[in-house]
Amino acid sequence: MSAGRVVPGVHIRIVDEQDRDLPVGETGEVLIQSPTVFTGYWRRPDLTSATLRKGYLVTGDMGKLSRDGYLTLLGRKTDRVRRGDITLDPRPLEEAVHDHPAVKEASLVQVGEQILLAISLRCSYRAQNNSKTPNWADILQRHLQERLPDTQIPDHVVIFPQDLPRSTLGKVLRRDVLEQKRQEQAS
Repeated sequence: MSAGRVVPGVHIRIVDEQDRDLPVGETGEVLIQSPTVFTGYWRRPDLTSATLRKGYLVTGDMGKLSRDGYLTLLGRKTDRVRRGDITLDPRPLEEAVHDHPAVKEASLVQVGEQILLAISLRCSYRAQNNSKTPNWADILQRHLQERLPDTQIPDHVVIFPQDLPRSTLGKVLRRDVLEQKRQEQAS
């Protein structure tokens, strides 16, 4: 699903790790140039050089452009997970699991070498998540296996007994999900 078409006056580059432009349809880091992009941080050249590159704002987002100018965002660069030589963007996997009616929210995280998909069930399904009902983690793992290539399937689906941690703006806090799973593994 695209974020929309690039509007006149805005220029977008999709670049690789070496800041080389990528062909249409390739996934890379999103850089934006527009009349509304700021010129830098006041008295902070270090932050300015990290945030602006050759007049383009480094968004920290990963995405791709279609031939007809639509931008698809795949998630934050810092939220990507690795399985060997493969890098996974969380958004496609999280969207695939959201197709299931039991799923309220999802967050893909990496704990060590393990790729975990944390799930919060809708209230009407939480009551069913007990020993007398099907195992929701297994059901949702199979759901993903029917929709995604094997390389994108998480190692584990973990059902949270409550909502996933959220910011005051309502965004799932991936770092809090990750920290909670790390603490559980350490104990």
